[in-house]
Order: sequence, then C-alpha cells, then structure tokens
Amino acid sequence: MQAAPPRACPLPPPPDLGGAEPRSRWNAASLAYLGDAVWEVYVRTASYREGPWSPRSADAAVRRVSTHALARAYDRLSAGGALTEAEARVLRWGANSATVAAPRHATRSQYKRATGFEVLVAHLYLTDPPRLEALASQLLAPGSESEWIDGAEAAAEVSGGGESSGGEGEKATAALGSDGDGSSDGMAAASGGTGPGAGGEPPATPQQQPRPKPAGFGGAGGKPGARARKK
Repeated sequence: MQAAPPRACPLPPPPDLGGAEPRSRWNAASLAYLGDAVWEVYVRTASYREGPWSPRSADAAVRRVSTHALARAYDRLSAGGALTEAEARVLRWGANSATVAAPRHATRSQYKRATGFEVLVAHLYLTDPPRLEALASQLLAPGSESEWIDGAEAAAEVSGGGESSGGEGEKATAALGSDGDGSSDGMAAASGGTGPGAGGEPPATPQQQPRPKPAGFGGAGGKPGARARKK
C-alpha cells in the first residue's frame, strides 16, 4: 500500500464557527491578518522540506510572502480556473475591501491583490482546511521557487515604489470590480463582527493603525530573526 503524501503543512484545527460565514464575523483586515500568519507557516514548512536551512532558503521564504509574490498568487488563482465561484468571490471581496494604504515598495494594485489572497487563505483555513492544503500544495510545489522569486522581483522592478501604469497587475485590479460583495467590509459591519484584538477587544480599524508585522526569517548574521511583514 502506497503511503499518502505528506500534508503541505499540519496546522492546529480552526475554531468551530458553528456554520457561520467568516465574513459575517470578521472584516477583511482581520481575515487578512490571520491569512498572513497561516500562509507564512506553509511557506516556512515548504522551505525546510526543500532542503537544509540556509541564508538562501531563508531569503526565498521572505520573498514568497512579499506583497509582490502574494499578488502573483492572486493572479495565478484568479486566472487559472483553480477556484470555485464561491472562492473567487471571497478572493475579490478581500481585494476590494483592502483599505490600508499600500507600502512604499508596492503599488496599490499589488497590495489589494495580496490582501485578497490572504483573506482567501484565512477563509479556507476556517471553513475547508483540506481545500487550503490542496491549493497550498499547488502553489508551493517543489521547484516553484523560481516562479515566485523571479516573478516577485519583476513586479518589484515594475512598481518602482509607486503606482505602475498598465501591465498584468493593473488589468487584474481593473477586473476586481463589484460582484455583489461590495468594496468595503459591509458584511462584518452589518453583523457587528470584529477581528480578534488584545484582551478580546476589537482591533483598531485599518484607518487607525496598520496591521502588526509578525516575526519571520531574515535576521542579522544569516539566522532566523525579525523581518518586515512584506518585502
């Protein structure tokens, strides 16, 4: 009997939502915060499975979670027919609901698409972990490093620290549109849902405070340490 392939990443079980829709309980900023953390665990696990840790593998992990790389993941999922219609709606809703100002090293389009991808990761983690495993296995398949890094670097060069004109990313943003989900956190606001905050208090809104920057790879001396959330 052939052994089953290893899971992309063993994660702790998600909380029981009792069948509730995540978007009715949390806004896009809160879901993106969760999705960012979940996706980084997948990326770190894939990095170590590809070989012994090294400064090069750590650098590759950092680039895989950059704004440019996540925007490319958005493009790949939205254009490749890999998502169901319901998943595509969540992806677009997350991008349309991105209200935090884009970092200086990325365009507004790239940041919106990266946020949409993080929201989808959180949504699937909360509602369908096996489906998230399948998508993560596709995006982080062995040998995919060059696609993520080369594509992210090319996107970074195009952005030049400001909005780019034209190109694949801008077309993807133009295609976001309104699909009935709205362009703001309407569902969460209507239900009074908020994201997790310190001491159980609602977090600051995106207009008040950017999302915190979790720790990751890339410390001094080529060892794991603190890094910026997205490069």
